[in-house]
Amino acid sequence: MAPGGAAVGVARGLQLALAAAAVFASAGASATAAYESSLFLDGNGVTLAAGSLGQASVELGVPMTAATRTDVASVSKQFTAFLLYWLEHRGALSLDDDVRTHVPELPRYPDHTVTLRHMVHHVSGLLDCLIPIGLSRGGIDDSVPRPALLATIARQTRLRFQPGTAFEYSNTNYVLAGLVAERVSGKPLARLLREVIFDPLGMDDSGLYDSPARVYPGLAESYAQNISASVPGGPLDVLRLRASRRITGIGTSGVVTTAADLLRWADNFRNNTLGGGRGLVAAMETAFVLRAANGSALPVNYTSGGGYGGGLFILDAPINDTTIVRVIHHGGVISGYRSMLLRVPDAGLVVTLQATSSAFINTFQLAARIVALAAPDVFEGGSGVEAPEPTAVEATPDASDETVATPAPAESVNVSRKALAAAAGVWTMDGVEGPAASFEVQVHCEEDKKGENEDGNDRDGDDGKRERAAGCQLFIDLGSFSRSLMVPVSPSRFVGALAGIPNALSLEVLPAAIRSVPATALLSATFPDPSGTGTVGPVTATAIRYSSLQVGTAALEAAAGTYTSDDLGATYTFKPRGGGLGLELDGVEGRLGSTLIPCCVDAEGTWGGTYASARPALVSEVILGGKGSWMTATFQQDTARMNFEDGADGRGDLEDVLFRRVGTCPA
Repeated sequence: MAPGGAAVGVARGLQLALAAAAVFASAGASATAAYESSLFLDGNGVTLAAGSLGQASVELGVPMTAATRTDVASVSKQFTAFLLYWLEHRGALSLDDDVRTHVPELPRYPDHTVTLRHMVHHVSGLLDCLIPIGLSRGGIDDSVPRPALLATIARQTRLRFQPGTAFEYSNTNYVLAGLVAERVSGKPLARLLREVIFDPLGMDDSGLYDSPARVYPGLAESYAQNISASVPGGPLDVLRLRASRRITGIGTSGVVTTAADLLRWADNFRNNTLGGGRGLVAAMETAFVLRAANGSALPVNYTSGGGYGGGLFILDAPINDTTIVRVIHHGGVISGYRSMLLRVPDAGLVVTLQATSSAFINTFQLAARIVALAAPDVFEGGSGVEAPEPTAVEATPDASDETVATPAPAESVNVSRKALAAAAGVWTMDGVEGPAASFEVQVHCEEDKKGENEDGNDRDGDDGKRERAAGCQLFIDLGSFSRSLMVPVSPSRFVGALAGIPNALSLEVLPAAIRSVPATALLSATFPDPSGTGTVGPVTATAIRYSSLQVGTAALEAAAGTYTSDDLGATYTFKPRGGGLGLELDGVEGRLGSTLIPCCVDAEGTWGGTYASARPALVSEVILGGKGSWMTATFQQDTARMNFEDGADGRGDLEDVLFRRVGTCPA
């Protein structure tokens, strides 16, 4: 039905196009943020509003148009799922097949069978391959070849949970689903998509990004707002950069297309002319029913308000006491590309969004705002949403052209070495869970032994210490690439730069710290805002220096060394570094995280316990110390067991991974 029970006219379509553009502009359009959007609302699949703004190539000055293609990333999953349902309809496979029937090189999972149905619904328990890939390569910024993805998947011998008992979004599921579709059909995935979906629906501008070496005509570039440092260990800067290359994870990602082609695809869900009829797409639009180990059904709402069908999030949204509206959607994020395909079948409404900048954080929210503007009487909760005034990108000043007033660096005062020592050590921020809120303060002095006894004690007292403290410098290390020089502005307060902002950091050691255990200090930070045109803060946290965190050099050296993991296919090297262990991957420190901070010693005072890394402060989120403990490592003689956690969802992403010291044999 048409919203409001009446056809939407041309004037309304133009109004919606302007409103959609305004929604995008309010989300952060700039010279490095381009997007296109389309929607249709009637029962015939006719596009009633469409628009594009920004530049598809900032370097070449090429504008975004309706014919511009983008990589829609995980929106691709519904295309892969359709292929599996289509192959089942033709009798080529069953969704209840064991995945090892088609991919026998996968390990056997003790007492469990992973089926194709488990995979398309993300209930398989297979670990997301991007996690070990990132941990073994120091990130996934560069193109990862498909064989490397498959080899990583085959190395994982443990499932995260019993299949069918929990939902966990995992790109592994669709990397394997795409491989199964290829092996069963005997055709490359790009050709299969072309023959089964793209050509029959007239999606002439759609294809598959399956090689970083190929040229893809009409494909927009993508851009990112990144945190960087001009020199290793220097202060952070917020830069707008061309986004990195993206992995070629075909099956889970990789469809390049236009908004018009996405609407053709969305329209096929009404009747499905590709084979299998309405029953096939209805199966895709049905959420999986989770069951406990004893077989009893679990609540349907397992994806923060809904369920997951075949490559589709299914949300039944209560509009009022008597009305529920079904929303079917999926977004995509890869490199700097952002996308969303959202359908409201009962309202005949489809919204597509495609953006080329990481500045667009929540495409679902943007699509929902357009939905509320398009059909306020259907979506009662959005009836109060007013369309912002349309703003053209050309009228939006480039953030780089704005002048931001910054304070001059603070003038330092002379302080004693005792004052510097009172600030030095490993500190943990109060009120932030886990040791990931830790930071280090280090004192570095010129090698000047004049006036010192053999034991290092100063013969000249505080006056001599104060005089020679001019040859010492205080540094604060909040994590990888955020090490700042701190200047004393009083005997107990030190300030320094952060992200290029002078005096943005302040560390004040409370007077009792010199005498008390544990010591207490206040750490304050001012951050650049996400647009890079101003500042946010200051944010202040109480920090405590526990004696158990101050581990001696001998204990650090005992745990240091080079360790390797068969599960990750990675080798890590740990070296003592200012109160903890610095982690190197491929000879580069800081690719995975900052110094690992010790959290404890045993009852005898012999240290040998657990480290946790203090991630860099995320300037766009204004959180001191990062989101949480992302990695812990327990060292035991020639082995180390590590747990990796992204800190965002409260679950361990990779648990109890065994590393062994290089030169030792597996247990």
